[in-house]
Amino acid sequence: MSGSGKALLRRQARTRRARLGVAERAAASSALRGHLAAFLERFPKAALAGYWPLGGEVDLRPLLADWHGAGRVALLPRVVAPKEPLRFHRWTPDMILEPARYGVEEPPAASPALRPDIVLVPALAVDAAGYRLGYGGGFYDRTLAEMTPLAAIGIAFAAQRIECLPRDPFDQRLTHLCTEEGLMAFPIEPVA
Repeated sequence: MSGSGKALLRRQARTRRARLGVAERAAASSALRGHLAAFLERFPKAALAGYWPLGGEVDLRPLLADWHGAGRVALLPRVVAPKEPLRFHRWTPDMILEPARYGVEEPPAASPALRPDIVLVPALAVDAAGYRLGYGGGFYDRTLAEMTPLAAIGIAFAAQRIECLPRDPFDQRLTHLCTEEGLMAFPIEPVA
């Protein structure tokens, strides 16, 4: 699909997400965090990489704070450079984040960089096969291709699910999707 076609899909996905009111988004975020927390309890020693929400994304900050509060490793991404994989740095709830590109908040570069075991991936849309539509920078695709975590869990509202998305050769598949309706694993794709 052409860049303009993906741009149209991104606009449509943002519109679907924006149709959720503030209260509806907050309730859905809370339900989603509950499903995710139940799943994550199976991995108490995992280094968990989240993200700082922007533009109406699911807010995972309470989950990350609880993870840290239980003595576990919580991480947030830093953009190293365009066309480079993300690097994940240790995060604590009292940390002062730094403003970065695209309106994202990041941990300071001095915070220890660690490799996550589980990556929570924000998505504008996720299809039935486990592929996501992001913002177009390719950061998560490059990151997941480099690290192969235990789980790469797409985070989205149920309204952001779509039957099929166009795929490029570099697109990376998620292992799971978590919405306010629950957490689902994607079946393993056969090798061609």
